[in-house]
Amino acid sequence: MAGLFFAEEPCLESHGLQFANCWLLARPRWMSTISDTVAQASLQTCRGESGAARVAPADLNTVLTIVIVTSPVISNPSTEMLDRLVASLLRHLPGAAECKLVVACDGYSVGAHDPGRRNFGVVSAEQASDYEAFKARLRGRRWRGAVVEEAAAWRGFALSLQSAIEMHVHTPLVMVCPHDYEFLHSVDMPRVCGVLLGRPCQGRPLADPGHTSAGQDQGTPVSPRVNYIGFCAGKQVKRSLPKAKQGYPDDTGTVMIDGLQLSPVLAWKENPHVATVDAYRELVFDAVPGSGFRVGEFIEDRLGNWMRRMIKEKGMQYHREKYCMYLLSPAVANPADSAEGSQCPTLYHMDGRCYRPVAERLRLGWKVAAWEVERVDLSDAVLQLRLECGPA
Repeated sequence: MAGLFFAEEPCLESHGLQFANCWLLARPRWMSTISDTVAQASLQTCRGESGAARVAPADLNTVLTIVIVTSPVISNPSTEMLDRLVASLLRHLPGAAECKLVVACDGYSVGAHDPGRRNFGVVSAEQASDYEAFKARLRGRRWRGAVVEEAAAWRGFALSLQSAIEMHVHTPLVMVCPHDYEFLHSVDMPRVCGVLLGRPCQGRPLADPGHTSAGQDQGTPVSPRVNYIGFCAGKQVKRSLPKAKQGYPDDTGTVMIDGLQLSPVLAWKENPHVATVDAYRELVFDAVPGSGFRVGEFIEDRLGNWMRRMIKEKGMQYHREKYCMYLLSPAVANPADSAEGSQCPTLYHMDGRCYRPVAERLRLGWKVAAWEVERVDLSDAVLQLRLECGPA
């Protein structure tokens, strides 16, 4: 990514919570109008015939910021799990190496910790020490353009992400990644960003949902606006449409937009995805009733059920007009891959709740798949190359 540079700021307040340390110059929420305008203007001259914006890999950093949300896990103080994620971004997402990277480290409190249940931010003294060592290792990295944000108290995923976006994201798009996923193969990220930035004039539905624009010929469907594009993990690949048996409308067909095959997502998921910052503001952060997200909440828990209920009641037209959330089909996630390889899920879930570093598992005599050892070795090599080639 691009030299971890930092300037310690005074403690900041957000939603009544204190931040012990925060690296990078803080900027008030949603003050990205100027940079967004410049980025959009630079795209006006490179739109395709369909109207979709075209983003060159070298220019991806002008429109996209990557945010990783992390918290105390049993693999600390090792950074192996997060390293695998970052290395997979560098390997498989063209242009990601030049994008700003924000690592949002949630806080915690020390107390009685029960490993068999949810502890609501409470960790043991030993876990706290391991987590502090983990964060110190992150601060010592020399990734160009990287930012580490540390919270002084437990916030949970939703508030950690909201703080990172408000303080550090000044691009029109944000890529959100929990710390325990890795990409398995290439994604045409410039094309994904182009679809999110510009609404094509028309798209080709793969299962015609029967929506057309007034004044258009029937059979020339309007491509839906897109606010969110998620990536498939293993379980999601097996799920089929339509979802009528679950009470959803029967017109949840996939669409093809600028070569991307997209299936509707019926709730805002926190799995790795790219979304517009405006959608995060309007559909997520400003959509929560009352004073916003509460400490410890997840976006998909607080808003997901509401979104599903509204789509069931109002139909897919409501989804296409308001939420506009889609999942990128792994079948076309990388057209250059072989037919067999392109059917693989885009993501692998390492599961931070039980992930242990490969070397530790081998030392304990556990069985470790050869492919996982290879991925760890490869991630180490990729990150070391970045450290050697990137500026100090």
